[in-house]
Amino acid sequence: MRTSIAVLDSNVFQRNETIGMLDEYSRHRGGDIVCQGFDTGPDLLGAIKYRGQFDIYILETLLPHINGFYIARELRSMHNRCKIIYYTQNVQAALTAFEVGADNYVLKPASPDRFNIVLDDVISELSKESRKVLFNVRVKEGYTRLSADDVAYVDIVRRALCYHMTDGTVISTATLREPFKTAARPLIDNNDFALGGPSLLVNLTKVRSFTDHTIVFDHGETLIPSHNAYKEILRRWLAQS
Repeated sequence: MRTSIAVLDSNVFQRNETIGMLDEYSRHRGGDIVCQGFDTGPDLLGAIKYRGQFDIYILETLLPHINGFYIARELRSMHNRCKIIYYTQNVQAALTAFEVGADNYVLKPASPDRFNIVLDDVISELSKESRKVLFNVRVKEGYTRLSADDVAYVDIVRRALCYHMTDGTVISTATLREPFKTAARPLIDNNDFALGGPSLLVNLTKVRSFTDHTIVFDHGETLIPSHNAYKEILRRWLAQS
């Protein structure tokens, strides 16, 4: 499981130190972790608009202009599945962390052991939740329940939402009576999925390669989207690599 982590800290030395601990954690745990550092809240929020959500946010609360508590509330309102850890010198954060939707906190300076214990817990919980992302789909015969991990991509065919599964089957919904983004909301809110235009959603974790404007999935299926959709999905895939 690839885990993307954003580190928000206005102190460049401490920000790089945190990223260094994450690199050490990844090497020793054998995990697939991708980190990116930010020195201001607006920079982080702007990056999310461009590349999509991160899985875990490690936030200092003592920031210029916009504090980490505000950023946590913004992140939680955008993406309920993300994990938020306060890594801060602010003792008050320990008392208010859970009030603003944080999952845990670590007071600076922390030993690698303490830091790693918190990361272990958060990544374990994230992994469990990713396997449990189930959602109901209204089909012609009634309702069926799908797992997000079994979906390669979603598009619209003849006014029906079509879920293209990793086993090669296609599950079509009843006739759509709402916008694509509303009907596909359970997957749009999942950071593993990327929108490619108004009616295409691709599971980035199931993509093997991009070749000649064709998306190739792990199970061998291919998809040729529009030029703009191809570029956007490729950009998101590269950003999460």
